[in-house]
Order: sequence, then C-alpha cells, then structure tokens
Amino acid sequence: MVMAIGLDFLLGSLSGPLKTYIGLAYIIYNRLLSKGLSLLLTPPDLWMGGKGWNAVSTFENSFVILATSLATVLWLIGYVTEMTDIKSQVTLESEIKLFARILLTDTFIVGAFGMVQALFALVDDLIGAVSLQSKDYALVPPQKFLEEVEALSGMEAVLLTIVGIIFFLAMVVSGGVICYMVFSRFFNILAAVPYAVLANATIAGNREISRTAYGYWKNLIASILSAVTMVIGLKLSSVISSSGVLSLVESADSGASYVLAYMVQTLLFVLLTAGFIKKADDLTHRWIGG
Repeated sequence: MVMAIGLDFLLGSLSGPLKTYIGLAYIIYNRLLSKGLSLLLTPPDLWMGGKGWNAVSTFENSFVILATSLATVLWLIGYVTEMTDIKSQVTLESEIKLFARILLTDTFIVGAFGMVQALFALVDDLIGAVSLQSKDYALVPPQKFLEEVEALSGMEAVLLTIVGIIFFLAMVVSGGVICYMVFSRFFNILAAVPYAVLANATIAGNREISRTAYGYWKNLIASILSAVTMVIGLKLSSVISSSGVLSLVESADSGASYVLAYMVQTLLFVLLTAGFIKKADDLTHRWIGG
C-alpha cells in the first residue's frame, strides 16, 4: 500500500521536471535565435565594434604589396606575349588597352577593401527592408500547453518526460545550428576579405587568369547575400508559425495527446527553420550561379 502510494507520488511529480525541460528548451532556443538575428542585422565590418574588421585590415598593406607585384608580373607576361605574337597585330588601340588594364588593376587593388565595405552596406540596406523583430521569431508555449503538462501523471508523465528530454536536446541543437551558421558566415567573410586584393590583381592577366577575380567576387557576393537569405528564411518561418499550417493539435486533444502533438509540431517547425538556415549559404551560391 505504502509502495503504491509512493510510486503514484513519484509518477505524479514527474510533470515538474518535464515542465522545467520544456521551459529551458524555449528559453535557450529563443536566446540562441536572438543572438543569431542580432548578428545578421550587424554588418561584418561593424561586428564587435569593428574589432573583427580592424584585425583583418592589418593584413591590407601586406596583401597590397604582394598583389601589386603579382599584377606587374601578370601584366608583363601579357605585354610580352602580345608584342612577340606574330599572329597578333600591334596597334595603338591594343597598346592603350594594355596600359588601361594595368591602371584599372591598380585601382581595384587599392580600393578592394572599400569595395567589400560597399557590399556590406548594400546588403545591410536589403536586410533593413525586411522588418524582423523579436516578436516575429520568439517561440512562446501557450498557457493551455503548460497547464496540460502540469496535469500529467502516471505512466503518461514518465513517457512524456523522456520525450521532453529529447525535445530539450533537439531545441538546443536547432538553436545552436542557427547561431553557429551565422557565426560561421562572419568568420568566412572576414577571412576572405584580404584575398580580394589578390583576386583583383589577376585582372592584369589574360582572359583565363582574370576569371579568378570573377570567381572570387561571385563567391564573396553570394556569401554576403546569404544573410539576406537567412533573414528571409526567418521571416517565412514566422509566417508559417503564425499561420498554424504545421499544427498537429486537434480541438478535441487533451492531456498527453495534446502535449505530445504540440511538442512534435514545435520540433517540426524548429528543425525546418534550422535546416533552411543551414542550407542558406549553399542555396545563395546556387541561385547566383556559384
């Protein structure tokens, strides 16, 4: 008799830990998502008060010297090839084009960092056009859901506590993936900035070599624009969440069936959001021909 009462008490008390797991899952997910969004709304050159950009800028002079030497060598190779090629006819027009190319290359080498910052500003304006605030993406469980969790008892509480642990881990991982992808984007872009100088140096070479600059800028633009793709994805996620299109809860559901259905639909939503954010960079590269 005493053992039966003790077991009933233990099973009934499991609703407390389940509510704690669920509450922590929402708190951590929302905080990670908030951190990721704040990064998306910050231009890379202003991240951490510009400290990241300043760290990268220390390499500018070294890369400019190296790029200038590379551009000179590539231009001389092209010039000598043009002058010694018996099939080509040296004219004043071709001479002007050759010298214009080296002047254009030097301009792009010196202004490479400024060009990248201009792209940052452009993307920042595009992101600013997409109104996204905390209320648009924060997940808040309904009061009925919390009341049904507190009312659980018996084996239902045991089984749903196990599901609650899985729910907690999945929510934390999903929020972590979103935050990681945004941080990773910052590192990738800032690490690629100094190489803009070297990429621009290849403009001095022939058509095949100058494709390096084209490929570099196409990939960098795609990486920068991936922030817009991520913000659009979060905006679409907020629309999906408010529309109830993923709702698995029926009006007649109550108790364990309601709690389970709501947890599954929430997991489906956060996994869909995290999956899209994870693929945003690859999708952006693909869409612009990367």
